[in-house]
Amino acid sequence: MIKVTASFDDGSIYDLRTANMMYNFKIPTTFYIPVNWRKYLLMRGIDPLNDEQLKELASEFEIGSHSVNHVLLTRVSEEDQVFEIYESKMYWEEYLNKKVNKFCYPRGYYTSDIAEVVKAAEYTEARTTLVGELNPAENKYARHTTIHVGCDRREYGCSWLEFGKKMIAKALEKESRGEDVDFHFWGHSAEIHQNNQWENFVKFMDLLNENILS
Repeated sequence: MIKVTASFDDGSIYDLRTANMMYNFKIPTTFYIPVNWRKYLLMRGIDPLNDEQLKELASEFEIGSHSVNHVLLTRVSEEDQVFEIYESKMYWEEYLNKKVNKFCYPRGYYTSDIAEVVKAAEYTEARTTLVGELNPAENKYARHTTIHVGCDRREYGCSWLEFGKKMIAKALEKESRGEDVDFHFWGHSAEIHQNNQWENFVKFMDLLNENILS
């Protein structure tokens, strides 16, 4: 069986476009957003979701914590790590009036000690930014991913779309052997926009739909 899930980071206005696609394809999706998402994005020249849009998003999709300030957790003090991890959970639970169970390490920076803080804060899982994984996570606080969409990463050795095609083929091969597959794709909606990758993202979604979802 192939389980397909997705996540998108940071809370840009372009999340509305990806959310619409995920809704149409009925893919369980988490949007990881830092508490200070507006400040973080505006400093990078990216339009953020406003409060009304974010709450509308939260009515249809899961919101996960992405820390308070989107700091690299391996580069701050233990005290700051605790603040970023605990405070963001408390903030979003109050803001959304619902439990927030998932955490995403900003830019994937974490250690086993940081993962233990996430666990102690009573998150149920945490996502990294490592790609190329199809096996169900052995450690739910270090969940790796299948593909980062919209971005040609060095480890792909090809375009992200070609890498996506290869991972779909590998997923189908594993399924044919009776193996469980955890196919998780993620990205930044603003990055897809900035890299002019919407057309390729549609192609990727069509490939997923034709080969796995339908």
